Amino acid sequence: PERTYDEIFTAMHKTTPESRHIDCQQCGYSSCRQMAEAIAKGYNQLSNCVYYEHVENMRLITTNPLTGLQNTGMFHRKLGEMLQTGNLAGYSVIYFNIRNFVLVNKRFGFSRGSEVIIEFSRMLSGMCDQTESLFHAGGDTFFAVVRNEHVDRFLYDMNHLKLPLLRTGNDDYLYLSTRCGVYRMTGAEKTLE
Repeated sequence: PERTYDEIFTAMHKTTPESRHIDCQQCGYSSCRQMAEAIAKGYNQLSNCVYYEHVENMRLITTNPLTGLQNTGMFHRKLGEMLQTGNLAGYSVIYFNIRNFVLVNKRFGFSRGSEVIIEFSRMLSGMCDQTESLFHAGGDTFFAVVRNEHVDRFLYDMNHLKLPLLRTGNDDYLYLSTRCGVYRMTGAEKTLE
């Protein structure tokens, strides 16, 4: 059924009509649709699609595997683009980590700790508008590029998140706090350093 094709194409990162008709034949089929059909019938697998492998490799290179947020390399790329286009003024870089996160891992276990990091990053992402970016450097360390007028609110909200995964009983929660540094960009910066 057509729904199955849509599911397979989506899994192949082919979400546009153009990407579903690349028809490069690198997979051994004359069309992407034939490849999708072969995958549906179990004759082939996603990893044999050159386009899928390219997109998947780019995703692995640019994102943190735990949270799916952009990684440190993308942070540097974003700032580099802002530097080249002269769009640094009006933004701040916030570098932060969760204080004493080791205690979360000790109390709830590493698996739950990872879930907390995922939930924390998801909630932080929701606090950023379209012109702002959040990056996960790894562990409990993050970067954010936030508009100057939004910095105070971002910091306040970040330190007052109520994470359901940190419920310790009834209505009691273990709250996280962060340690951070803020650099307000002026637009006069010449290098990323």
